[in-house]
Amino acid sequence: MQHVDQKNRIYKIDYRTFNKNDDFQEYRSIFEDAGWTLLAQSKGYSKHIFYTDLQTANRNIFSDTESYKEREKQRMSAYFSYILISVVLFIISMILYNIYDRISILGAGCITLFSSVKFIMSYYKHRKVYKSLL
Repeated sequence: MQHVDQKNRIYKIDYRTFNKNDDFQEYRSIFEDAGWTLLAQSKGYSKHIFYTDLQTANRNIFSDTESYKEREKQRMSAYFSYILISVVLFIISMILYNIYDRISILGAGCITLFSSVKFIMSYYKHRKVYKSLL
């Protein structure tokens, strides 16, 4: 086995969903042609991790603004979904608390709502980036 100096290795993550395997293969070949290697993928989360050892490779995996805007739009959509789910769970817990009068249900609802703060912050961070690209 050969030791590879990883100090100069560049990693990038892309989030993209594919309906057809052919579309994914085309996507992968575009990255490979540009000098990137697929390290890992998660079909369930549509997360793809690429790396390159080439110092001449484009450090930004998005060659055009439109692709970058699309990524930010996808992230905003995902975070908005998480926020919506958290709010719905909080409302359900409030209804259950009123029916059963159990403080544990109220506590679970508050924890759910509190955990959505991170999603809200991430949503607005990506929204700011998206608006700067318009």
